[in-house]
Amino acid sequence: GVTNGWYKSGSNLALTSSASLYYHLTNWTGTGMTGFDTGSVLSVTMNQAKTITANFSPSGTVSLPGGGGAVEVILLGSDLVVRQEGGAELLRTAAASLTQLMVNGSNSADWLKVNFANGNPIPANGLSFDGAAATDRIEMVNGSFSTVTCDISGLNASGFIDLDSARITVSNLEDLTEQCQATNVIINLNNNSDNVILDDDGTVNNGLSRLWSGIGGFITTTFRNPANALTINTFLGEDAMTVDSLEPIFSSSLTIHSGANLNVINVN
Repeated sequence: GVTNGWYKSGSNLALTSSASLYYHLTNWTGTGMTGFDTGSVLSVTMNQAKTITANFSPSGTVSLPGGGGAVEVILLGSDLVVRQEGGAELLRTAAASLTQLMVNGSNSADWLKVNFANGNPIPANGLSFDGAAATDRIEMVNGSFSTVTCDISGLNASGFIDLDSARITVSNLEDLTEQCQATNVIINLNNNSDNVILDDDGTVNNGLSRLWSGIGGFITTTFRNPANALTINTFLGEDAMTVDSLEPIFSSSLTIHSGANLNVINVN
């Protein structure tokens, strides 16, 4: 390969960039460069002494290792860190350098935890999580928001979570747990006919409720009871909905929008 040294005037050199894991080539800069050269191989004609630099930036894409398990997204100082439970880091980069973060799941059961303890770790253009295979889960913790919207209306167990202006997009997901404090929570279901159940998450007086499908028609969503209002939008499906055994401390107002078709709502 090309190294520092002397080269014959008029000779053409091929400079090849090699990015580390989770980084990509941004551009080439230096003598005679415009900053618009972005190919992995750069052709240089030697007609003077030249200093040329390959510049790299974080790619913002993390592929989770096989075997599954818990992985956390968190701010540590000015860095955004993606790390496995126990501390092994999969990505560490300056948070200001990322506009979007994409996390791709393994073929095992993955659990992605988005931790707001040190501030909002979601880049300006969002965080996306593709659970891939097995039974996968996402959880949001240690945050406080005005409105949290869980839209689980997409195909292939997909949807998005809006935490005020921060968005998480999900696909191939089985379980969603929203543990952050919120004034209002909105949950949007899909247009398919379903058996929708709203109940306690199974632990009495922990402040969490659960919305799930009796026929596996959408992502099971566990959420912290909002301080003010819970709204569930069922859209166009012919849904039967049961409100069953909410915990005694549940004090939110509850609004259910049933859509255009006839729906049955049972309250136990």
